Amino acid sequence: MSTLAEVKASVDNYFLGGVNHIVYHGTAYSPKDDPWPGWLFYASVHLQPTNPQWRDFKTLNDYITRCQSFLQQGKSDNNVLLYFPFADRNYEPGKELLHHYDGMQGYDSTLFKKSAALMTSKGYSWDLVSDRQIMDITFADGALHTPGGEYQSLVISGTERMPLNTLLQLDRLIRQGASIILHQSSLHGCGYMDNTTSYGQYKSIVSDWDRIRYKNLLKGDDLIKLLAKENIHHEEGLYSLGLECVRRVIGADHYYFIKNTSKKVEEWVPLNTKAASAILYDPMTLTAGIAKLQEESHGIKVRISLAPGSTIILSTSDQAVSVDSYPVYAPSAEKISMKGKWTIDFISGGPSMPQTIKTKALLDWSQLLTGDDRYFSGTVSYNLVCKPPVKKAPYYLLDLGEVRGTASILLNDLPVATCLGPEYKAIIPASAFHKSKNKLEITVSSTMTNRIIYMEQHDQPWKKFYNVNMPARLRANRGADGLFTAKIGNWGNGE
Repeated sequence: MSTLAEVKASVDNYFLGGVNHIVYHGTAYSPKDDPWPGWLFYASVHLQPTNPQWRDFKTLNDYITRCQSFLQQGKSDNNVLLYFPFADRNYEPGKELLHHYDGMQGYDSTLFKKSAALMTSKGYSWDLVSDRQIMDITFADGALHTPGGEYQSLVISGTERMPLNTLLQLDRLIRQGASIILHQSSLHGCGYMDNTTSYGQYKSIVSDWDRIRYKNLLKGDDLIKLLAKENIHHEEGLYSLGLECVRRVIGADHYYFIKNTSKKVEEWVPLNTKAASAILYDPMTLTAGIAKLQEESHGIKVRISLAPGSTIILSTSDQAVSVDSYPVYAPSAEKISMKGKWTIDFISGGPSMPQTIKTKALLDWSQLLTGDDRYFSGTVSYNLVCKPPVKKAPYYLLDLGEVRGTASILLNDLPVATCLGPEYKAIIPASAFHKSKNKLEITVSSTMTNRIIYMEQHDQPWKKFYNVNMPARLRANRGADGLFTAKIGNWGNGE
């Protein structure tokens, strides 16, 4: 059921979280002669040749490669270390003898997690730090130094239990002048410390933190106010527009990987960094150029146009750069419909191969087909012979509307773009059109869903791995035996 747009969105979130090297794993081996859909592993997205979207998988991989080429340069430019309250989790009673930490289980309702989300929403970039990692922190030149980078402050939020060694190290850092924020945390010892020398030492340190007025040890209930007192670098202006980013630094320059998580953005985006110039690079389309820039007292503003779900890479420099401007497009006329008769050819897929369709009205193919053909999953080619647009413009925006899968666009046999979603639009220069007739071809590849539903309803085997027969997560998808079934699915996943 997964689309490449959904995979891209997941990868983008990894990039925003600081990951800069994506590795695919969990793909099932499948013999070439095994009937469709081959061997499917229950716990993965099926990115393999039996998936119709396989033909456009390279577009996603090229995009990831370009993003990683930027994100693997320089070093992370996060500013806050957030203490991971491991001991607090160990103190929580549960049904299991062993806690599981994959997916951050057990932290959903904690102040620690709420604080992490709050800092992100306000544009504060942070990294988690463990008890073991804290032991490697040093303080010099007003910054916390770790093997992974430098930070302005360490935040302890909603924490009750902390090991003595961690407390001793933090006490040393505080006495050296390091910035520590203690947010709604009342620290106690861990393990069997009661009535021991260690517990007395623990209470003495906590008492000193209450008694001695360290200017660099901030306490309070309002985390954002505490961060503001320390003048922590953040990107609140960018996040207020529905954008999110991860920032890296190379010498005096910065790289921003920016994703639009909201509606279309056409704004002057404020950045909390000084620069003489900024270059924009679209890792999906390869469009690049110098951005329009305004200098502000605390940084710069950059003019950015970004569709929902799209990303842009921004590079700042303290030197003026002389390159072409990043292209900005604005509509100059009403929408123009592509008129003519469409020829729809079914290239590959199943359960059956429908006959070619000629139509003036473009609908989901499930609405144009009858019988078993309605369950078709695969790759389809839409062809239209048309005249050039009647209204003159240097560029045209081709809007495909809603597409459920991937769409590869050719104009006069030359590639225009491959769209993965969520938007399916492409910029076409006027020079690409012939003066008389033009051939527009759009090749759409769907998910596997319809064909799987057909196989399930006709008792054709497709669950060939034992674990694919696990109970369904949703009650609506359970059959009479309590296991997952596609029999009750609704056909209609056409394009």
